[in-house]
Amino acid sequence: FEPQSGRFGFRPFENFGARPQRSERAPDAEAELEISLKEAIEGAQRRLDLTAQDECVACKGSGLVMEEERHGHSRVIHSARPCAVCGASGVVLSRRTLEVTIPPGVTDGMRMRLKGQGGRGPKPELNGDLYLTLRLRPDKVFTVNGRDVRCQLPVWDYEAALGAEITVPTPTGRLSLKIPPESQTGKVLRIKGRGIPGRGKEPAGDLLYELKVLAPTRLSEAERALMRQLAEHHRARHPIDPRSELLGG
Repeated sequence: FEPQSGRFGFRPFENFGARPQRSERAPDAEAELEISLKEAIEGAQRRLDLTAQDECVACKGSGLVMEEERHGHSRVIHSARPCAVCGASGVVLSRRTLEVTIPPGVTDGMRMRLKGQGGRGPKPELNGDLYLTLRLRPDKVFTVNGRDVRCQLPVWDYEAALGAEITVPTPTGRLSLKIPPESQTGKVLRIKGRGIPGRGKEPAGDLLYELKVLAPTRLSEAERALMRQLAEHHRARHPIDPRSELLGG
């Protein structure tokens, strides 16, 4: 019987006892990165402080330190003791900083795979990967649902009644928005495609403004007189109680 190299894992007799070639990849790494809504829409370059498990150089990932003698292609192991550097685990913790490119159009919970940026092995091709989960930081002005971005927009009652063109915030700046006449609280004005950009076949989200009609406060006597006059004219033209349905009338 003649064993053949590479077949069914056999090696020639003259290599018996040689250290096998490691083909295992270093461990993958997991991390989270919090980003702003603006960064999710426009993309960004961010720095990430990462802690990963690298292969221990002292024991070459085996967890054991060998005392051996070599005789030609063979070796004789006298003893093997646990590696003091890695505690016999075969890996050591390594801290480093990465530059990460966040593409436009990411959403909360999306995972990015950064090839070769996890734990480091003996060769670059044996490095682990980094799986980076993106978390969207809560915004003071906007809420996000999928790729749609929504804003609760306060408007004065006269703006809602007469219509107006006002300046409103967006996650990346400002724009001019027209309020239709006779708008009511809860009315939603939609700007199509101005939410979080789409990725692949997924379309872009919309930018939504939900109106919240406010009554004026701190009225002067002249303003109160005008409001009373307006109320009298309105009651004369519209005598129906707006609460009649609630009262069962």
